[in-house]
Amino acid sequence: MSQCGNKLFTAIMGVNLVMVVSLLKGATASENVSSILQSIVSGQKYDFRIRPDIDGPATKVILGLIVESLGPFQESTMDLSVTFYLHMTWFDARLKFNEHKHITFKAHDETQIWLPDIYFLYEKRSHHHHMTQANQAMRVWPNGTARLSTRISLTVSCTMILDRFPMDSQECAVHMMSYAYPMTELWPELDENHIVLPDTIKVSKFDVLNYNTGAYNETYDIGDWRGVFIKFNFKRQVQTYILTVYVPSLLLILMSWISFWIDAQAAPARVSVGVTAVLTATTMTASMQDTFPVATTAKANLLYSPDFITPMSSDTPSPTAICDSVCAVDVWLAVCLIFVFLSLMEYALANYLIVLQERKMVKALTAQGGTMPAEAEILPPGTTLRSLASTKYARNVRASIKSRNRNAGPSTTYNQNSTRRHHETFIARHLSHLTADKLDRFARVIFAIAFIIFNTIYWSWYLT
Repeated sequence: MSQCGNKLFTAIMGVNLVMVVSLLKGATASENVSSILQSIVSGQKYDFRIRPDIDGPATKVILGLIVESLGPFQESTMDLSVTFYLHMTWFDARLKFNEHKHITFKAHDETQIWLPDIYFLYEKRSHHHHMTQANQAMRVWPNGTARLSTRISLTVSCTMILDRFPMDSQECAVHMMSYAYPMTELWPELDENHIVLPDTIKVSKFDVLNYNTGAYNETYDIGDWRGVFIKFNFKRQVQTYILTVYVPSLLLILMSWISFWIDAQAAPARVSVGVTAVLTATTMTASMQDTFPVATTAKANLLYSPDFITPMSSDTPSPTAICDSVCAVDVWLAVCLIFVFLSLMEYALANYLIVLQERKMVKALTAQGGTMPAEAEILPPGTTLRSLASTKYARNVRASIKSRNRNAGPSTTYNQNSTRRHHETFIARHLSHLTADKLDRFARVIFAIAFIIFNTIYWSWYLT
């Protein structure tokens, strides 16, 4: 019984001893970290105003990004919004300490440590995240390596080439550069292994293709600065515009062509169809222009060449809209408006032909006696050309006129033709053999062929 009690007492004392040793080690480690932090904060051996190795080569800052979200990508304001985690890693020999673990600083705890002054070029709006606490942390390893991680939401200005809109591809770059240190003192560099663009990233109206990285040198009056960038490549989803722009405008053109099958003398029907089509096409064109920047033809160059690597001068303007010519959707809407307007003008010409035909018929009916015969005068009001021309009397008059012309001889015919040319206008002489029905039949074919030719040229040009 006494032996069991001794064993139990020994076990309890062993556990207590282990706990005491652990607490002492924890207290010792905590004291070591505290002493390290105190030495840094007190400034006894560290001045956060001086960059690492100030008498040596440039401090290399390795940059990494983990993209959290992209978009929206706005044509009207020419910018892209992006949220990402920015990692900056550098070496500072003054931060070395004798421990086997790293030290982690929460936000605002690293204010007494030198930090790279990386900023974003062409930035419109940006902010750090502070929910539930500031999304920022710093980690220091015993060998002096330091890494600062922060979560940033950024809206950057982008150059957008809109010549092929909406069948275009766009790119937008996030540029980073030191604000105070030239390239002889701070050397930023992007690490491909620490750039993450998840496949799950989606952007409204765009497909995210890939990304590219690069660097360039910028020359100012006070020295040379080095900048780095990550460029995101996008392909616009044309399906949305096919359903909202191209198909409705195509149906609008087909609707305007319906008037070619409506009787030319049905003025209310044809005029209402034509005017409605023209107004709808005009409204559609105006609504599309509202999504574009005010100055779509303004040209701008970037600080970098098209491959973003060649050094350029520092006085070049910031990215903006580039549309060297009319955008593809503008060409489409303009041509659709022209087709709709020409269909309305076709009815105006058809109506004029009807007036000419009616005048000729009246002359033919009054040719024998000089006045309208009683049979024509008793026709009901609203009698049209076709109903008048189809009467038995009109057919008899035409036959009588032909017989009289044959019996009159060449001189009489010559005199009649001279008189007709004298009184008829130039247009009437050239349209004497064209009727409204023939014009409608010609329009059905000519408009369709012209629109097919336009579509062949348009899609083969903008899709290549």
